[in-house]
Amino acid sequence: MKRNLFALLALCLMMGSLWGCQKSDPEPTPAPTPTQGPQTIVDVHDENEQPDTMNTTVNGEDVTLTLVTGSFQRSGGPDFSLYVNKTRFQVNDVDGCCYLTTDEGRTYAEIGFRENTDAEMLSATFLREYGNLQDSSDLGEQTLGENTARQLAGYTMDSAFEAWLIDVEGGCVTLVICSPLGDVSGVSSVATDAVQLIDALSTLTLT
Repeated sequence: MKRNLFALLALCLMMGSLWGCQKSDPEPTPAPTPTQGPQTIVDVHDENEQPDTMNTTVNGEDVTLTLVTGSFQRSGGPDFSLYVNKTRFQVNDVDGCCYLTTDEGRTYAEIGFRENTDAEMLSATFLREYGNLQDSSDLGEQTLGENTARQLAGYTMDSAFEAWLIDVEGGCVTLVICSPLGDVSGVSSVATDAVQLIDALSTLTLT
């Protein structure tokens, strides 16, 4: 009888031990490695370093332009540089493009790179990516600073777009200026900003 009781107790202890193993917390699942977002393309310069500048005149006023540099090498494209009026325009990069924007955000320039394509392939549909076009035109090859580009123009209900497509090794550099429709008189801030952005893109160097 005692032998059976000891056997029963041993069996209960064994079952309790097994039950405890089943109730134990599982091993924590390792957290997934965060997906790395688009790489920064605009170079960040040391604030203590004297920037490279050049002087120009806008509406009769002297303006200092600052050299901005960056690279599309991570996506197979060239390095780039251009001079920008940084007292008027902010320089940012978003989703692999360089943007020159005003505080109001009404007028901006975009510098991008498309891999494994060319101006001819892009020209027919490129501006459609920026909205429902009311009209568009292909102005053919034009000179922009030291670059030869395929120039496009178009407008939506509220914005005008001008684009330049520059063929380079490995793909196509894309330049876009967007400005709101409305007051485009020669003295308006919209017209002045658009002119300054065209002037900035005219200093673009690709290496």
